[in-house]
Amino acid sequence: MAKKKQVNDSPKPLLSVAAFCLQVLNGNDGSFSGIRFVDHYHIQPPPAPDERSLVSVWAFIGFKSRTFTMGELAGDHLLRLVLWTPGRKKKIVHDFRLPSISEDVTALNVRIKLDLKVKTAGVWWTNVFLDGRLHARMPLRIVFVPALEPVNN
Repeated sequence: MAKKKQVNDSPKPLLSVAAFCLQVLNGNDGSFSGIRFVDHYHIQPPPAPDERSLVSVWAFIGFKSRTFTMGELAGDHLLRLVLWTPGRKKKIVHDFRLPSISEDVTALNVRIKLDLKVKTAGVWWTNVFLDGRLHARMPLRIVFVPALEPVNN
C-alpha cells in the first residue's frame, strides 16, 4: 500500500533580499543596511598560477513571513550557502544554525562575511537554502584586471 505524503501547511518564509555588499551596517535598532551592493568584483589576478586572490564581500540575506502573522517564523532554522565556481565545482560555504526565533518576529535578516580565495575569473554562484529549500541564487562576477604599469618620466 502506498504511503500518503504528509503535507506541511505552515507558510514558508519569503525571501526579501539576497545580495552581495561591500559592507552591512547594524543600526542601533538592530536593523541592517547594505552598503554598496555588488554583482561585479574587479581584482588583480593571482601573482602566480598556483596562487589565489582574495575576494572579501558580505552576503546580506533576509526573509519575511508570508502573512505577517505572529509565530510564522518562530522556531529554529538552518541557513546553508553553497558556492559554485565558474568551473562548476561545488563547495558548501557553511551551515548556519540560526538562533531560535521568538513568536513576535516577522522578519529575519543575516549578514555573513565571505572571504573567497579565487584563481579563476568568471561568475561565481552562491545558492541560498533555508531549512533545505532553495530560495535564491546570488551571482558574483569576478573580473581580473591587470595592474597598471608605472610610467617612467
